[in-house]
Amino acid sequence: MVEHSFMKFPDGTSEAVLVVNHIKDGKIIRVETGATPIK
Repeated sequence: MVEHSFMKFPDGTSEAVLVVNHIKDGKIIRVETGATPIK
């Protein structure tokens, strides 16, 4: 399962966030995340 979102922070910066959930037998067994600053 893949999730993508945009986060905005109080200091005015933003990041694109990607989350990958690895699923086995209906359960999340591993999570990987990454974020990239948006200018």
